Amino acid sequence: SANYNWSPVSGLDNPTTSNPNASPGNSTVYVVEVSDNIGCSDTDSVLVTVNSLPIVDAGADQTLCLGQIVQLSASGAITYQWSPSAGLSNPSVFNPTASPNVPTTYTVEGIDANGCSNTDDVFVDVFVVEAVGANEICRGDSTQLGAIGGVSWNWVPVAGLSDNTSQNPMASPYNTTVYVVLADDGNGC
Repeated sequence: SANYNWSPVSGLDNPTTSNPNASPGNSTVYVVEVSDNIGCSDTDSVLVTVNSLPIVDAGADQTLCLGQIVQLSASGAITYQWSPSAGLSNPSVFNPTASPNVPTTYTVEGIDANGCSNTDDVFVDVFVVEAVGANEICRGDSTQLGAIGGVSWNWVPVAGLSDNTSQNPMASPYNTTVYVVLADDGNGC
């Protein structure tokens, strides 16, 4: 039966087996000494090369209006895979276009020529506005409406509203009314 003794032992799961798993932090030459039960021994070595991870860059965060398209662009690797794929033109290229319906953080995994991979994120903020208020009131009562998002607002129809340009107008409609708010984010959306 053979005995195995690998050195250095750092990065090895078991330095006394014939096939230890190696995970060194840096490129390392491992030397194995093999001896049998009658005193014969021999040595050999193997170089485990540790390649650096690619420096993957997903680019700067982006802001867009709902319905617009923005160009993403990653660098630092050979092949790329973006996730989630929702809203992307092609998740397997370095430069997909994105048109998400909600604010989304996209992660790109880049793989270099050595097969090493790394990731980076880019946040695509989408300006959306949400109108809130009571669904039902009694005739003669009022409810406060609200717009979540934006810096200026225009509610329609104006009938029954305390201020159609307020973020939170009071609504006292005589009949069932659907109010719609048009909001502006101050950046052209």
